[in-house]
Amino acid sequence: MKLQKKSDENKIRPGLHSKLGGKVCGMVFGVFDDLHLGHEFFLSEVAKECVERKCSKLIVVVTLPEVVSFLKKKLPRQNLEERLGGVETFFKSEKFFTSKTFGNKAGTEVQFSVIPGDKEIGSWKVLKAHKPNVIFLGYDQQAIAKELDKLKRLASSNPKADFVGDFSYKFIESFMPEKYKSSLRKGSVRK
Repeated sequence: MKLQKKSDENKIRPGLHSKLGGKVCGMVFGVFDDLHLGHEFFLSEVAKECVERKCSKLIVVVTLPEVVSFLKKKLPRQNLEERLGGVETFFKSEKFFTSKTFGNKAGTEVQFSVIPGDKEIGSWKVLKAHKPNVIFLGYDQQAIAKELDKLKRLASSNPKADFVGDFSYKFIESFMPEKYKSSLRKGSVRK
């Protein structure tokens, strides 16, 4: 497993996916504030899906605080660097490797990148830069699915608009949402 951190939006290199060959990557979006068992379950399930789909790279896109504030009307408890670090730490942890994520897939290697999200809502710069094959969504990310459907319709109606690539998306089941849904957890910083 390789872990790559890119904390500057300008460091995202368009065309990176074509250098890796084959089915390249999965992508997830999230706030990942105070990483908890629900997040860990989600990330582990996504890693399993990447192995099954023979994806060589998983990109975790962590939402910027100003975007969280706009969308959820509250700020995350942790700053961006803490949230990026929390995801990275999980991927490096013994807990991740012993979660049966990789099963008997000896030799399977997925490169994990944890990057900050777009500054402008709806710009989809990370999507355009990395062109993932599949986007994995949390059970509660229906709004993102609707936006992705709009992007796909735009691309199909305008062949020159293939700026987002050909992707699919899949919802990942929840893990005890009555206990681990972030919005239910105490201590969120309200705007």
